[in-house]
Amino acid sequence: MNNKFDALKDDDSGDHDQNEENNTQKDSEKEKNDREKPQSTTKRKVEQFWRFYSHMVRPGDLTGHSDFHLFKEGIKPMWEDDANKNGGKWIIRLRKGLASRCWENLILAMLGEQFMVGEEICGAVVSVRFQ
Repeated sequence: MNNKFDALKDDDSGDHDQNEENNTQKDSEKEKNDREKPQSTTKRKVEQFWRFYSHMVRPGDLTGHSDFHLFKEGIKPMWEDDANKNGGKWIIRLRKGLASRCWENLILAMLGEQFMVGEEICGAVVSVRFQ
């Protein structure tokens, strides 16, 4: 191409429409992949969780004093962690027979992002105490 007019002639050769069509296809494929990506990531997280959770002793089956901590990746279950510094906690007392079911419902809701303020929730703790 010796000058800008040659570039214009090349651009007007008809390949332009095919390139535009290919770009549109690529854009729609990218959009599809972007939509599917969070689902596959979530599915992988759920599968990993169940692999771990299926081997855990349920809170209702524990004897003695025990704590289970389940926190988001990268957040330590301690107030000194930057993510927890300005946080708070809810304390709910349950009968031993309800603890396992409530714990499972809570962590599944966290994992499934069912809370309206889910990004503010760093983790959950279940403490088993006998009195």
